[in-house]
Amino acid sequence: MYKDVHDYCRSCATCQRTKGLTTQSFVKLITSIIEEPFMKWGFDFVGPIKLARRYTGNKYILVATNYATKWVEAITLRINIIVVRTKNLYECILIRFRCPLTIITY
Repeated sequence: MYKDVHDYCRSCATCQRTKGLTTQSFVKLITSIIEEPFMKWGFDFVGPIKLARRYTGNKYILVATNYATKWVEAITLRINIIVVRTKNLYECILIRFRCPLTIITY
């Protein structure tokens, strides 16, 4: 039975990858999982909102949150049209932080 278990462990890919891990190599595995900053964004559209005393004409808020750094960008918009949203998204996020790999919308 010992020989069977030994042979099974030698043929198991998972066992071979984790065999002989040191603390230093384990830290390298964990840090490789962490995403790069500004590569994954979540977008949420809020509105229409109650107008303030001083009317600026902005009724909507586009909230962008970066998943790795928890950085938040809020963009106020006057109208809810896709052309306006994509223009503001381009100017406020893509130009400043480069094109993300993943975009999540709610």
